[in-house]
Amino acid sequence: MAKKHLADRSIGAKLKKSRILQNVELDYVYSVIKIRPKIIELIESDKFLELGSPVYVKGLLKSYSKFLGLDSKSIVSLYVRDWEDTEPVKKSSNSYKKIKSSQTKLFIDKRLIFLIAAVIFLIFALNAVGNLLTNSFKTPTLSLIFPISASSGETITYAITGNTFYIEGQSDGQSTVTINNLPVVIDLSGKFRSSLLPFSGEDSKFVIKATNSLNRVSQITLNVQKAQDFLPSGKVVEFSIGDLSQFLLIKSDNVVLFNDLAMPDYSISFEFFSELELQSAEPSQISIKIDNKLYPLTLTRHIFKIINRELLQEI
Repeated sequence: MAKKHLADRSIGAKLKKSRILQNVELDYVYSVIKIRPKIIELIESDKFLELGSPVYVKGLLKSYSKFLGLDSKSIVSLYVRDWEDTEPVKKSSNSYKKIKSSQTKLFIDKRLIFLIAAVIFLIFALNAVGNLLTNSFKTPTLSLIFPISASSGETITYAITGNTFYIEGQSDGQSTVTINNLPVVIDLSGKFRSSLLPFSGEDSKFVIKATNSLNRVSQITLNVQKAQDFLPSGKVVEFSIGDLSQFLLIKSDNVVLFNDLAMPDYSISFEFFSELELQSAEPSQISIKIDNKLYPLTLTRHIFKIINRELLQEI
């Protein structure tokens, strides 16, 4: 049985009185010496039997009394004198076990959360590395958008009427792009566009390359020629637009003669012998004569073909 204690000799009362006089909250005690508020309440109520073994209780009293600035040896001595030889009841032992079990479970839960977070991070990291390696071992994508459409590996001819032009295309955002070994600015999406390129009037070759981090290369070769030098004899085309600016594509025998914004009163004459393709935003504003015969345009895309010396229009 527990010994009879006088109120003025209560260990818990002394500790509680000291804490209140110092205006210290239980949460602050926990933040400093890591003794939970529930445990402090048991100590200040002299419910030492519910805390478990005497060794554990003496450790708690020593830490708490030191925190409050009291004589820890005196406090522990009072406990030894009045409580240490008292048998803890089974209920108090179970309470202690519950407290320890709760602390252990909380520790395990934190470790589990950390482990799950680490696994998720690892999966994302491996996926990112895998994508990077996959893209590096593949040849980079490469295509031209302007002045003519082309894909990686192609060699294509483009006829030009002016003295300058530019090249625009698409590749991988991680690749580097060069035109005749000179670097071109490429954005994160992989789109690139050159500055204005000079054309002297003589046949010129422009080699567009995309190179990835493993030096794998994709290439397009663009042969540029003077428009009139490339036009064969055949059907004579007279082409003009009205007073409305619009985007036009004129392709003669698979050679692009014009692919840009045509200003009002734009006109061009040329010959073709196999196929003529016209694309326009406002076909009603266009006048086209082939061998002096006027052909009305109603669609945004028209194709004319010469088969067995006869002119046929595809619908």
